[in-house]
Amino acid sequence: MPRRLCGLIPYAAVAAAYGSIAAAAYVSRAWWSPLLNALSDLGRPSNGVVAAAVFDSGLYLAGLLMAAGSMFCCHGPARSLGTLVGLLLGLVGVLNESFGHVHYLVSVALFLAMLAYIATVGPRVIGAAGAALLSLTFIAVWALHYAMRVPRGVAVPETVTSLIFAAVYLSYTTRRCRG
Repeated sequence: MPRRLCGLIPYAAVAAAYGSIAAAAYVSRAWWSPLLNALSDLGRPSNGVVAAAVFDSGLYLAGLLMAAGSMFCCHGPARSLGTLVGLLLGLVGVLNESFGHVHYLVSVALFLAMLAYIATVGPRVIGAAGAALLSLTFIAVWALHYAMRVPRGVAVPETVTSLIFAAVYLSYTTRRCRG
């Protein structure tokens, strides 16, 4: 893949994901709250067809871009784990919340793959201590949510931990993935 595309694809993937989330949240602002809901609630067609179409197609596109960019531009763990995260992100868009337990399992796998990426690829750009700190923060955010239900909705931990992943992903791919 041309070097220029390898530099642009990660940004396009992240923009597609967060752009679709923001657009779907805006369209759903009458009923959706990040403190009470999951991000995936935006992708359930029964909650709103327009928001679901925007959310699900955005995650699918982001996942496709991330998987392709990782596969064709990166090497080593960044290639395999980046491709895995991308494929799982795309599956979250395809197997939306209407698919029940299957969606939940794919979502859990996605966040575990993100954590593996941070722990494995992170030391190459932010050092071992930085990657350990971000990994522990990632785990603590989820532990706090599940142990104490803080906040009640899962959108906040989903957003915080995905932003941690996105920071490491963009930092690595823009510096080290050149095709």
